[in-house]
Amino acid sequence: MLTYERTNQEFRAKVVETYDWRAGVDQFKGRNLSYCFKTAYNTISDDGNQVHTRSLHAEENAFLQIAKYGGQSIAGGYLFTTASPCELCAKKAYQLGIRKIFYIDPYPGIAISHVLGSGTMKPDLQLFEGAIGSAYHDLYQPVMPYKDELPRLIDAAKDKAPGVSDRRRLA
Repeated sequence: MLTYERTNQEFRAKVVETYDWRAGVDQFKGRNLSYCFKTAYNTISDDGNQVHTRSLHAEENAFLQIAKYGGQSIAGGYLFTTASPCELCAKKAYQLGIRKIFYIDPYPGIAISHVLGSGTMKPDLQLFEGAIGSAYHDLYQPVMPYKDELPRLIDAAKDKAPGVSDRRRLA
């Protein structure tokens, strides 16, 4: 069976153009080329569709991992997430019987008002009150997501590695 990423020439050209990736050139010093499939695909198709990705949201991944390895119900459990769940993850949390959802930032959309805020078994939504704002990001987040660092890594390989002051300026 042929795979889209290996056989679609337009897609491959977009990845090469975006990440200056060339087969046989080890500019990533042994690291795999990591890129966002959805971003490359949507650039080609001029489509903002979020479905064109193989990635799962963290909530979906957690639910599936529990089902796969946990072998137990999570009804009545707690969900800890950076942003309040999107509509798709909210539906899953509601159906699984999650009792309480802790989050740091509200996610835009109708998940809270239309999915989590209705029915008889509404989960309790709790805004996390520990380290918030920039303190949270300084403690728990990398300077930038790995996929967003790649262009910077490529530029650094061409020139010289950025210093600590450059890294802090990007944060």
